[in-house]
Amino acid sequence: MAERPEFQEKQYAFAAHIRDPRHVPAPDGIEDRRMAIYRELFFNNLRNLLSNMFPVLTKLHADEHWRRMIRKFMQKHEAQTPYFLQLPAEFLSFLQNEYEPEDGDFPFLIELAHYEYIELALSVSDEANDPEGVDPDGDLLSGIPLKSALAWAYAYAFPVHRISADYQPTEPGEQPAMELTRRQACSA
Repeated sequence: MAERPEFQEKQYAFAAHIRDPRHVPAPDGIEDRRMAIYRELFFNNLRNLLSNMFPVLTKLHADEHWRRMIRKFMQKHEAQTPYFLQLPAEFLSFLQNEYEPEDGDFPFLIELAHYEYIELALSVSDEANDPEGVDPDGDLLSGIPLKSALAWAYAYAFPVHRISADYQPTEPGEQPAMELTRRQACSA
């Protein structure tokens, strides 16, 4: 593999330090005061972005625990996209595949994260219903109903739609919680 140009090596070193400042030294020649600004700015922006996209998950965690989760995400996960609206999918992937649960983590952590992710993903999805071949006056009982592209159905072991600061189940329900998330169709 060809060596990277020197400026790219500096960029990689800079990014590695920002992701994991305790274990990766800052690049040579950059004043620590300046690096501290970037470390704090990057971390706080990512934390605020994910907090807004996972509001219930954020509220359930003590601030220090949430900060540790964000830091672990930065350290361990290699994001495949630079787009802000796709970061929740990256965070969910991290929780599902790379996150090592800590003592005191909620048993519904991944399901709640998925539920909150789905709400956002559906709201920004560019999927649309194809009206071709649909009879708006058709008989639902004698015809074949079509699934809307604006409605996503999932089954969860925990009743994720009810989880809050006041309700945090420790065991899955006897029956799966069936959730249908929908987006209103825009009329022209």
